[in-house]
Amino acid sequence: MADSGFPGCCVYVVREQRGKWAKVGTSAAPLARITSLQSGNPRRLRLSLVVATGSKRRALEIESMAKAELPGVHDRGDWFTDGDELERWLRGVARD
Repeated sequence: MADSGFPGCCVYVVREQRGKWAKVGTSAAPLARITSLQSGNPRRLRLSLVVATGSKRRALEIESMAKAELPGVHDRGDWFTDGDELERWLRGVARD
């Protein structure tokens, strides 16, 4: 699958194929990013959500907000223990 990219940038969620763990990140090319993440992860990963932000700055802001506003499911770094809650939160931010 070709990665057409997102002008400016996006926030993405990558999840384990089976399980609730999820990673939030920023990239203009999320499909390319998942390929590099997969090479360092023994579990199958899938791209589950992409939110276009228009700029790298906004994408980084949203990523930081997720970590701050979801302390109950934020584990460490970019990883969250509940991908469903992370995705619900991101969809809400995208609507605002």
